Amino acid sequence: MMRILRHSLLRRPGRSGSCAVALLLVVLSVAATANAHPAVIEMVARGNVPAQRMQQLAREARDAAARVDTWLHLDASDVALRCQVYPTLEAKGMATSYTLPAHSFPTQNLVVCSTEPGFEGELGREVAACLIMRVLGRSPVDAMEEGLAVACVSHWRGRDCRYWATRLSGYDDVGDLDHWINNRSFRAESPLVRRAVAGELVRFLCESRGVDEVMHIFSGGLPAGERREAIARAWSDHVRELARERRPLPPRREPTEFLRGFCHAHEGYAIRDGYISAASDSALQQLRALGANAVSLTPFTFMPTAQSTGPFPFSSGARAENDESVVHAALAAQRMGMSVMLKPHVWVGRSWPGEISFDSAADWKRFFAGYERWIRHYALLAEMEDIDFLCVGVELAKATVGHEADWIGIAQRLRTVYGGRLTYAANWGGEFEHVTFWKAFDYIGINCYYPLDTHPNADDAALRAGAMSIMKRIDAVSRRYHRPVLVTEVGFPSTPAPWRSPHDDSGATGAGREAQARCFDAYLRAVRGCPCVVGVYCWKWPSDMDERDHRDGFILSGTPAEAVISSWYSRGMAR
Repeated sequence: MMRILRHSLLRRPGRSGSCAVALLLVVLSVAATANAHPAVIEMVARGNVPAQRMQQLAREARDAAARVDTWLHLDASDVALRCQVYPTLEAKGMATSYTLPAHSFPTQNLVVCSTEPGFEGELGREVAACLIMRVLGRSPVDAMEEGLAVACVSHWRGRDCRYWATRLSGYDDVGDLDHWINNRSFRAESPLVRRAVAGELVRFLCESRGVDEVMHIFSGGLPAGERREAIARAWSDHVRELARERRPLPPRREPTEFLRGFCHAHEGYAIRDGYISAASDSALQQLRALGANAVSLTPFTFMPTAQSTGPFPFSSGARAENDESVVHAALAAQRMGMSVMLKPHVWVGRSWPGEISFDSAADWKRFFAGYERWIRHYALLAEMEDIDFLCVGVELAKATVGHEADWIGIAQRLRTVYGGRLTYAANWGGEFEHVTFWKAFDYIGINCYYPLDTHPNADDAALRAGAMSIMKRIDAVSRRYHRPVLVTEVGFPSTPAPWRSPHDDSGATGAGREAQARCFDAYLRAVRGCPCVVGVYCWKWPSDMDERDHRDGFILSGTPAEAVISSWYSRGMAR
């Protein structure tokens, strides 16, 4: 039995005001079987969407619908889905307030997506989820809903769910069935991790118990008693088998050039001005023109106080540094020839990460368990998108010194998921100089805000001498642990004497821009003479120059410091 997926390319009025509407019917056949009952899917372009890309997405939707029919034996032939396709995530977000790569409204038979790369399988997953919902209704077990949909996609985020579950199999919680079928713990998990594990769980159950029993579990939940215990044991054994199959990830190539970087900051929080926007793309192009070959991107989690033990929320709001915006910015930078560092950060209410501390061993254990669940999400995201560097933490001073074993364990387990280079951004001073876990990382990282000089009227010679003194401190740590150094962040505010307190931008004014530029010149000159430093990321460059807060004394765009940094970067920082 053959089905036709109607593919409509609808173009909105162009700048000239004319309205060209083209309707293209593309016959896409679902695998012909004697009992095929797939849904009918209409693809509708919302904007200027290339026909070839539209056809690719139509095939993805078709394949997912076919698998719902032929693998799960669900008759969805009376369901007519409408897929609206936007050319970019930004356009989708501005029109719908949802920046997710794909989302659906099952009661309306509507699926919405964008054409952007980096999210392979998300449209198919959403189509499958919508059809399953329409035919079976809701499941009392969230993992069954998400797992069935992911399992209906042959390639999800570049691989199948078994591959990603194998990468995650080194974590103890993956083999704990109760963790995944408990809706509360499931919903608290990373959306990437839970989809990978739930998809493999459903695939495993279908192979070991049969599709009919999976349908019973979907409708009524897992059986109780001995049958449930038998399933739990079998799943645990299966995850251990995945762990035995797992092979080390091949290491990514070492950078061959000095990393001339900027900290690219998500600014504005209005979709059109954050990482997901064309404005951010333009800002990245400006950085490339300045001689940059590297950027860092920073998604946030939030702790209400420095004594909160978790959970750590995953950034998901349409206007925040969500996964799709991070992926958009990362892929844009990669297309421009820049390497990317993913640098997740903890925002602490009325405090900063360096104050996170606890009185009891139990609280420390809860903190590290929650933090690791949070950071492994970004390790998985970084692996999915081939991101070069992952910064495992930022300025967690009281949670590192004296807790090195916890961080070494985190780094070791992250390497089973992520094949890129690991670093940690230590706070300048005590943390950077006293923490002892550096051999667990590929690079020593420092957020470097050491004062260059304490005198209010320091001249250029004094600033250069101060910068060279800082390099001696950095070199001493590098020699002790035999690791190269990334200056994961360095900044100077536009205050009258920014060399005195580089971390403090209170009192910043336009009059301080020349002093800011002098500091960067002295610092980069010293870096050039310090062989252990292999990269610098200057703080900061906003995602939208038009929406930036002009009171922010660290902004570099349009300042004398921009010209100074560009002068050094354009020379390649050659020694």
